[in-house]
Amino acid sequence: MAQIPTIQWHLPAGVLCLARNARPSDAAALIDHVNRVASESPYLAWAPGQFPLSVEEEKKVIRRLCEAANSLFLVAEVDGNIVGITTLEGGTKPRMQHVAELGVSVIRDYWRQGIGRKSMEIALGWAEQNPVLRKLNLTVHQHNDAAIALYSEFGFIREGVISRLLCIDGADYDCFYMGRAV
Repeated sequence: MAQIPTIQWHLPAGVLCLARNARPSDAAALIDHVNRVASESPYLAWAPGQFPLSVEEEKKVIRRLCEAANSLFLVAEVDGNIVGITTLEGGTKPRMQHVAELGVSVIRDYWRQGIGRKSMEIALGWAEQNPVLRKLNLTVHQHNDAAIALYSEFGFIREGVISRLLCIDGADYDCFYMGRAV
């Protein structure tokens, strides 16, 4: 089971933040989070209201990731509200189980307060201790400079460009494929 103990820290303004494992009971709040982030950031694969899963389907995803030995699903909370999500979704095919895809999102009100950084520290620390994982990958929009800089600080390197991966308001955008050994 991919579980971590709850971790608490203070944000720069002194507000308490915690990182914990996602629970099936978080499903509706997680969908709300994703839709909110989609309305605040131009870099996601969907626009607000386009998240394709129902609450029941999201509960299944949470259970699947929490039960998999090569996956992790974390939420960051402030005052009982989900303000960030970090996932490591491990491969399901036998020859790809050693690889996980990283995803990080934080709502705008908490950008640049260290939530993404702390969540990545926790997730990468877990991945480095995981006996299954040997590689982490991610895809990032070509213009998401803040995310690219953060991923680079954590040892991710550009491994390629996926041309025209995203079509936003009729314009095509490339994404960088980045990876890191663990």
